[in-house]
Amino acid sequence: METGDIHLLKILKGHRGLSSSRFNAHRLEIIPIATYKFLPQIE
Repeated sequence: METGDIHLLKILKGHRGLSSSRFNAHRLEIIPIATYKFLPQIE
């Protein structure tokens, strides 16, 4: 599970410069999930 999460973050960081509307739509779905998963660790 942790490896998958790290992989997700690497994908998000690596593709930050893309402006593809398709990717942006996909990113908008992932970010809330990632935020929800990592917030407890930050606090």
